[in-house]
Amino acid sequence: MLIKRGLSQSRCNNKGQVTVFIILGIVILASVMFLLFIISQTRLNQLETGQEQIISDSFKGESLRLYVEDCLMDSLEDGLTLIGQQGRLWDGQPGSTLTFVEGENGLSFTLGEFSQVYYGITYNEQDPENSYPCEENITNLPDFCRYVTGDDGKFGTKQKLTKSNVENDLEDYMINESVFCVQELLYGENSLVTNVLTEDIELDVSFEPDGIMIKVEYPINIYTEGKNYFHMEDFSFIYLSEISDFLTRAVTTPLNSDQGDVTYVIDEDTLQESHIYEELSPILVREETGEGDNVFIFTLGSGIILQNDEYLFQYAVQNRPPALDYISRDSCGGYDYLAINGYETEYGFINITPNALDPDDDNVSYRYDYSNLLSGYNVFINPYDHFYMDLSNYNLNPGLYNFTVYADDEHGLMDWQVVRVLLDRNMEVNISIATPYETFTSGQAILSIEDPVFINITAPESSVDEETFEMLILDYEGNNDENFSLTIPYFEPGEQCLSLPNVAGEGGLSCDLEEYSDGVAVGSNIEGWDTNFLQTLDLPYFQQLTDTGVMEITFTANYCSQYQQERDDSIKVKVQECIDWPGVPLHPYPYVPGKTYHNYVYVDSSTDELKLDSVNHEPVEEEINPFLARHECCASDGTYEPTSTICYQSEPGCYNKLGNGYFYSDYETGYVLEEHYINCSGDRGNICDGDSNYQLAGGELRCGHYGENQCDKVSPKCEDDLAWGYRDSNDDGQNDYWCHGKMGCEMACTSAVVYVGDYYTTPGHDEEINKWAIETFATSDSESDLVPGKFNFRCGCYDSDVDVGDYCDSNMDGLFSGYCNQNGECSES
Repeated sequence: MLIKRGLSQSRCNNKGQVTVFIILGIVILASVMFLLFIISQTRLNQLETGQEQIISDSFKGESLRLYVEDCLMDSLEDGLTLIGQQGRLWDGQPGSTLTFVEGENGLSFTLGEFSQVYYGITYNEQDPENSYPCEENITNLPDFCRYVTGDDGKFGTKQKLTKSNVENDLEDYMINESVFCVQELLYGENSLVTNVLTEDIELDVSFEPDGIMIKVEYPINIYTEGKNYFHMEDFSFIYLSEISDFLTRAVTTPLNSDQGDVTYVIDEDTLQESHIYEELSPILVREETGEGDNVFIFTLGSGIILQNDEYLFQYAVQNRPPALDYISRDSCGGYDYLAINGYETEYGFINITPNALDPDDDNVSYRYDYSNLLSGYNVFINPYDHFYMDLSNYNLNPGLYNFTVYADDEHGLMDWQVVRVLLDRNMEVNISIATPYETFTSGQAILSIEDPVFINITAPESSVDEETFEMLILDYEGNNDENFSLTIPYFEPGEQCLSLPNVAGEGGLSCDLEEYSDGVAVGSNIEGWDTNFLQTLDLPYFQQLTDTGVMEITFTANYCSQYQQERDDSIKVKVQECIDWPGVPLHPYPYVPGKTYHNYVYVDSSTDELKLDSVNHEPVEEEINPFLARHECCASDGTYEPTSTICYQSEPGCYNKLGNGYFYSDYETGYVLEEHYINCSGDRGNICDGDSNYQLAGGELRCGHYGENQCDKVSPKCEDDLAWGYRDSNDDGQNDYWCHGKMGCEMACTSAVVYVGDYYTTPGHDEEINKWAIETFATSDSESDLVPGKFNFRCGCYDSDVDVGDYCDSNMDGLFSGYCNQNGECSES
């Protein structure tokens, strides 16, 4: 039994083991199969993910292309809009470096919105200003602009507002804005785009008849797993627009015409002469600023410039002045307008109707400034646009005058012409005598046979035309044989002076007294005038006396090769011996041969005090032409003064000449004042050349001033007083001393004045003493010099019986009412 149970249990164990292995194998097999499935599924998912990335990158590239094209389109329309509002782009706006300068290249303008509008035409003042509107001859002043309406002109400066300028501005704008737009997407802070790289953009804008051609090369690359999977570069497109025709017909062509033609007007009527412009149907509004600038505003409908919106384009034209037509009448050489005073034809009037057109179509007014023509007159505004002047109403000298005509617009700009008026006084010629002495009496010119004659000749102002031939002839007829005719070949219009006798050569024009000196010895010509000087000069006329001479000047001119005129003028002439001439101010001395007294000059004309040299106390000299010195020896009737006439008296001085045979045989020098005087010779009037003499100054014995004019021995107490005269030194009304000694000027006596003569019983005042000294030729009052019966005065009573009873004057009153006593004193009650 036990054995049987054991065998049955062993078979059961074996079956269990087989089952376990089978199950284990199934599990292992299932695990392997599951692992294979997992691996297969993972690879499938990876393939699907890669396929999705590729599809995603493809969609990203296409979206990016659309975005770039949208950026380009937006920048184009935005740029067109901004340029249209301003005309150009300014510094600070995308792509522009053009700096806005108010009033120079643009203006601030507000019509709805504020804009800084570009000038299509500017005006800058030219140099010279009124060369406007000429482009040529601006250097040939003042003959630089002879413009008249219809001539070529330059009405302002055309600025850079052309189709190519707008293309360039738009191009620069799009480059900046489109790149900014794309890079904002790719590289901005909120960008969702990755693995994209860009390169530099190349963009070209061209305005074509059918639209705006935009050529764009903008490399964009999309990378996947480090490789360039997607590449875009060409974004070119055409934007349908008629901007090209608009800029040509509304901007560039009108501006070119307006800058070159003053009659051209930018308005609807003018612009619609173009069929293309008319088809564009813009609405033009012209707005004028307060400064006269004009803003032209064009508005075009949607679809013409911008595809989906209206378009506005505006530009400005700076205010320009009117253009004044050249004013002329018989212009010839250096003048514009010919007028002849005294003519009854149109040449006797200035008759001007100016014409000016304004390129901005402003109203024009005119002004006339003839202050140069008529001195003292102000600018005259004529409201009738016409100026008329009858020259016969004015005393005008012939000459070239500036007459200015202004053409003003409404805003203060102007064009003007300095009309150079050649005013000819009917070809008149004038003659007058202009001797250095200005002598003209009773309709006669006064000449002399010893002085030069200066003849003023006024010839008409002539044309600067070199073909004008002019000639002056001077004729002289007297009541004698001295007649002559002199052709003056070298002269100029206006006043000139002919000197006779002539020192400048035959036909020369010179009126200078200095030329009448030979340069060797001052005064030698005037001294030898009639003996040798006249023989050395040309034309030594007017050497014969006459009361009825006539001098005539004739002017002949072939004026501007059109007509010949001849005018003359004459003057009566009297030829006499000399001319009474007072001399020039501060030189009241005659000419003295061999002396220089005619050279003295005063320091102060009100005091007539001479300036003295500090060394020798001689008058300081200033040279004066001898012919201008005083004609002291000519009488008022033009004849020579007789030999008894004193023609010169010197200034008082201690000249020490009285002892040389004049008065004194025994003369003390250096004390009393003398005068040098010279008499006329009787045969000359303009020099003082007669006998020479000396005399007491003023006919009295007077002490000189110590240290002046050789008065070096005078006691200072006695200077300037009478010799042997009393002196009140302190001005108290009481004389203090008596001058005496040599010549009565050597010393001062403070004791009694004593008369010791035998027969002079009633001595008088010092004037009588002085007179007695002159009569007796007294030279001293010393004891040894006392001569009975002559000048017997001395200083003081002697203490002896000699003087007892002599008359004396102790109180210096000049009465000599006292007597000398035995005590040597003067007893005076």
